[in-house]
Amino acid sequence: VALFMAETHLAAAPVRVGAPDPWPDRPVGEFLCNVIGNEWVNDEYKLLLLEAPARALKARAGQFFHLLCPSPDGAEVWMRRPMSVYRIDVAAARVEFLYKCEGRGTKGMSLLEPGDEFNISGPLGIGFSLDPAWKNIVVLGRGVGLATLAPISQLAAEQGVEVTAILSARNPDVVMSQELFGSYGAETITVVDTDDSSDVVNVEKIIEGLIESGKADAFFTCGSNRLLMLMKRLGMTNEVVADLDEIDRGAATYIPTDLLPTEGGQYWENIIAQKWDEIGWDSPEIFAARIRGAWDDLLANPRGEHVVVGCHGGTIRCILAAVIGEDSPAFHVQAQFASITRVLVENGHPRIMSANETGHFDADRIGVRGPMNTRGNLEP
Repeated sequence: VALFMAETHLAAAPVRVGAPDPWPDRPVGEFLCNVIGNEWVNDEYKLLLLEAPARALKARAGQFFHLLCPSPDGAEVWMRRPMSVYRIDVAAARVEFLYKCEGRGTKGMSLLEPGDEFNISGPLGIGFSLDPAWKNIVVLGRGVGLATLAPISQLAAEQGVEVTAILSARNPDVVMSQELFGSYGAETITVVDTDDSSDVVNVEKIIEGLIESGKADAFFTCGSNRLLMLMKRLGMTNEVVADLDEIDRGAATYIPTDLLPTEGGQYWENIIAQKWDEIGWDSPEIFAARIRGAWDDLLANPRGEHVVVGCHGGTIRCILAAVIGEDSPAFHVQAQFASITRVLVENGHPRIMSANETGHFDADRIGVRGPMNTRGNLEP
């Protein structure tokens, strides 16, 4: 029996630093990196610095490599260890890994010294992306979870997104990565077990403050299940629906609408001339379609029995237009500042219950306003 096999590259040698890369366009590869440093950052964690081939430096935030760890005791280490990238420094041709010395694989890694070669395979995984509408994000990490969150902060800095980093640890001596997050322009908040500042109740107060101040368009967390549950609960309670943003969400200038004609200057002239791209606005058609898509999603996937949507007047007008079936972007209803509009949804079908309620401004508090600011039948 004759067996014929096509030529393959399954047994190809790993790519070394400085050597030609036979497959530069392949997204994944096996690489022999040079160890630059492998230093302790505290009593438990080390930071491994590797000089890596150019293709390995294409790793995106959130991706990982499979590491071929040396043996710490002479016995074979059979399986590679998956590990998130801590930092990519393209200019220095460097890949960094933050790791805890705990099992045989990482204990073997801890023995690496400058000048050694280290085999890594990757990058693997989908990686993270940031919604263009996000202007502020919160990252909450504990221990080695910071190894995952650092690249997100680096990505955010590159895209002009502000970061608040909450760093959790058992005590101040093992808090890590303040300098790295600071180098990305992040505001860092340290919480530790020894003074109870890392208690979930306190962390929740910190995050709620960030939400109230508009500094939490999205959450990212890693390293603690209790913090994950907290972020999940807060994220569900305070969901940020970017597509409900106002028409001017990309603008670098804000002038209240009632002052635009008198104080808007060139900005107002560009609005009149419909130069949307120049001022960072969506066109009315794109804006209306975006709001309706988000509104349809809320109807199809209700977040609860009672849902509060905090948004601007233009968004309210688009929602009301969708409810009454008005398709024209020119449809206009004046939404009063800080007013309340109520929509009742039954079996997926919405109907307007009130618009522009301002009864909550009743300073005397002698009654409860009903729909359309009429006196209701409820007693204080």
